[in-house]
Formats: sequence, structure tokens, C-alpha cells
Amino acid sequence: MAKKILVVENSATRSLLSLEASNYELLEADSASQGLSEALDQRPHLILIDTELPDLSGFELCKRMRGYSELKKIPIIIFSTDNKLKNMVTAYEMGADYYIVKGDEGDRVLTLLIETIITRLSRRSVSASV
Repeated sequence: MAKKILVVENSATRSLLSLEASNYELLEADSASQGLSEALDQRPHLILIDTELPDLSGFELCKRMRGYSELKKIPIIIFSTDNKLKNMVTAYEMGADYYIVKGDEGDRVLTLLIETIITRLSRRSVSASV
């Protein structure tokens, strides 16, 4: 079964488009409210949140998601074009597991991080079923 990845952003990221060809089911939302609804309905294995959303900041969305018991253990990656330390700290304070800066190098790091997280989740589910 394909692992579900929820992407909450208002514009497509190049690295995420390559994930569609992989063994992942991409769920997309272009606003914080839609992202929260999708997360609660679909229970993805991983959530990616852009900091710039039309209705709420990605940081606030992350904080709200962490308020739901059914979403607490889902890894969350926040990504942004901003590399300021202040924003990185805010991301972690709001409950993000990772903060990635968009760009060519950041896109590659994001893709590798996604693959690493999904591999770990797959290993956990295999060992839990044994």
C-alpha cells in the first residue's frame, strides 16, 4: 500500500512533483483549513506544510495539527524560502519535526528526508506486525 503524504501549500514544489512518480500517494491542499481537514480525514503518514498559506501561517497550522491526538505522531516538515534562524526556531516550537529551506539544494534535501521518513515508517509497521 502506498504511503500517503499530505502537502499543504499554495504553489507546486518541483521536488514534490517527482514524488508523484514514486510509490507515494500525494494528497494536496492549498490552504490551512483544507490541510487540517485532509489530515483529519485521510490520516497521512507524513505532512509537508509551506509557511506561506492564504488563510493562516504554516507555523500556526502545525501548532493546530499538534493539538489533535490523532495527528500528534505524524511527522511534520515545514518548508519555506526563508532561512532565518527565527523561523526555524518557531517551526520547532510549533511542533514541526523538520524545517527545510526551499531551493535547489533544499528540494533535494526534502526529497531525501521524505524517503528516509517513509522508510522508517515502513520498517516500524513491519516490525509491529511480526
